Amino acid sequence: MAYKAPEEINLGPWPAGMNNRQPDYALPPETLRNAVNADLDRAGRARRRRGYEKVFAGVGARGGYSCPAGVFFVQGAKLMRFNADNTATEIYSGVVGEYAAYEYFAGTVYFSDGIISKKILSSGDVANWGRLPPPPPAVEAVPGSLPPGTYLVAITEVDSAGAEHGASETTQIQFNVASGIRVYGLPPGKIVRVYVSTTNGTTLFAAGQTTAASYDVTTTAYASGRPLTTQFMSGPPPGRIIREYNGRMYVADGPTVWYTEPYSPELVSTAGGFLQFAADVTVMEPGENGMWIVSDKTEFYAGSSPLEFRPRTVLDYGAIYGTSQVLPQTKDALWYSTRGVVMGAKTGQATNLQEANVATDSGTTGAALVREQDGARQMIVSVRDPSVSPLASTSFLEMEVIRKAAQ
Repeated sequence: MAYKAPEEINLGPWPAGMNNRQPDYALPPETLRNAVNADLDRAGRARRRRGYEKVFAGVGARGGYSCPAGVFFVQGAKLMRFNADNTATEIYSGVVGEYAAYEYFAGTVYFSDGIISKKILSSGDVANWGRLPPPPPAVEAVPGSLPPGTYLVAITEVDSAGAEHGASETTQIQFNVASGIRVYGLPPGKIVRVYVSTTNGTTLFAAGQTTAASYDVTTTAYASGRPLTTQFMSGPPPGRIIREYNGRMYVADGPTVWYTEPYSPELVSTAGGFLQFAADVTVMEPGENGMWIVSDKTEFYAGSSPLEFRPRTVLDYGAIYGTSQVLPQTKDALWYSTRGVVMGAKTGQATNLQEANVATDSGTTGAALVREQDGARQMIVSVRDPSVSPLASTSFLEMEVIRKAAQ
């Protein structure tokens, strides 16, 4: 039998994209059921997806992040820097949490795994992000000219960069004759700033700074000093999402979002520096004049700071943790919701890009990236523990047929 060349079959284009909500026999015009290892351009023309090449053989690698300071990821319990020659260098050992959250701000990369918090400095060194306040100081009366009365005393620690951390609880001392105050038992090897109130006062003022084990305050000259501003403040708690917005760092930890003082990423008010939600926060992305925060629902917090925020519910459903990204040019946010990819405009409008035609799989957590290549912009999402949407049509048979080559 004479060989007959197979007829060429032309399919597409499919400018309306994918649709799995309708039965296969009733697909809307210019749609296709599915596209595996293929990309569709804006005109709906299909082309084979490019392959990939392994450049680093890491074991247990997760939590990748790229920013102007470099490329970082977690491997086992190690925080790694990825080098230009496709090698990796360990920069910190002690990552114990499941998550890996990063944010780049003013030359520093802030990192948390949900249990610990670190910062990668511009020098490449890794330091603690924030400190717990020191314990209350011990005090005793010594000779001096402070008027009789009651005084409050507190201390703070100052790091090598000059940043002041949260203040200790206050210690009270009272004397009936003119005296001085010795503050002792100070943290060894630390730069400590001592604050003292005026006679029978409640506002504390900077009396001096020392690296010694004790410090004496014997005159009232300190009363014209700088008042204490870090009382009831501590370092940011660990979390699983970190974002910077208008000079504040925001850290999402379960259903709580903590925020730092303006341009003071080391200080969080433990008394009121937080927002509370009904469910765990899964997406937190700054916009142009507000922030997208997603928990059990999708909300836009319009305003430039927590004191001005005006929350508005935009969508009545949530998102999958770990899937948010920001478009490089527009700064609009993208995330994978329980109903497909959502685009949150930086001005506060949200659009579900898939729900009308595609019933997407859901999952417990995920990862995502925005890929711009060959004139196409795509969001690629991977989810853990995927579950098929019950809204997807099942009236078709899915299989793979492999035809053997002629012998």
